[in-house]
Amino acid sequence: MPRAIVALALSIIGTPAIVSAQGRGGQARPREIVQIRGDLYYVSGSANTVFLVTPDGIVLADPVSTEQAAWLKPELDRRFNKPVRYIIYSHHDFDHAEGAAVFGPAALVVAHENVAMNLDGKLHRLAGGNIDTNHNGKLDRDEAGGGYLTNFDRLDRNHDGAITPDELNQEIRKPDITYTGRLNLTLGGRTVELIYPGRNHSDDMTVVYFPAEKAVLAVDFIFPGTTPPVWGEYDWTPLREWIASIKTVEALDFDTLIAGHGARLGTRADVAANREFLEDLSAAVSKGIADGKSLDEIKRTVTLQKYSIWPNLAASLPNVIEQAYKNLRDYP
Repeated sequence: MPRAIVALALSIIGTPAIVSAQGRGGQARPREIVQIRGDLYYVSGSANTVFLVTPDGIVLADPVSTEQAAWLKPELDRRFNKPVRYIIYSHHDFDHAEGAAVFGPAALVVAHENVAMNLDGKLHRLAGGNIDTNHNGKLDRDEAGGGYLTNFDRLDRNHDGAITPDELNQEIRKPDITYTGRLNLTLGGRTVELIYPGRNHSDDMTVVYFPAEKAVLAVDFIFPGTTPPVWGEYDWTPLREWIASIKTVEALDFDTLIAGHGARLGTRADVAANREFLEDLSAAVSKGIADGKSLDEIKRTVTLQKYSIWPNLAASLPNVIEQAYKNLRDYP
């Protein structure tokens, strides 16, 4: 299907039986439908699914997994009695994009055009610093870490000890509709905006903005209330581009952030804090490099105490500094 502007209807629907995230500090139990505001809800499971209920159907962002989607579909049918009409991918990684097939072919998948390129049967950038070190076009077990290792036996469909691109993407539907810079999904003067923020954790990211609800979904490059996790020299993307991506989100008129993982909803201040952290980290590590300090010396002297309120800063900082050092060295 060609790129298109797709019409959507958005409305306010009240559902008293659904727990409001606003009333419990943003803490949602896994596999519970949580109301954010008005028609907008999310499910916090292995990763977050966000959906907007409209009179003409449901717009869903990130099906997450076949398992989570299979749980969610009957819940949506029972609570709202409306079909999923559109599924938006935040990016192509398997832990966010699996499961769209559960909602049937009538649910159209929308994504940035790079998602289609990254689902072309080749092994592209892998999250979490995973690298095809022997260049055989597969991810072998001894090359896998993080979620790839945790899910290895499931993703290795033929159990031969390696994950091929086809195996990795087997449960990911390819997009029906793609866009480049921005795509508005609108009807009746109300809009869902899809925005490409640039490169960060991936090169095919979509920020999903719900202007009427003043909420935004930003996945895997903003983490409210915690030190952003990092691998692979910040996913082999210059830190300045991560910062620019966060600024793209900050330019929106919103007060609620839904991140890709975790039950805690974020605020505009959380987004600014993530950007300031990367700016301060870049400045401190760059100064250390300019002063001729070794990586070990920089680790000893850079403390970023401004962010000590984040519970995992002390444990994460040595790795964060190392990945920033390599990033600033290799991607100046």
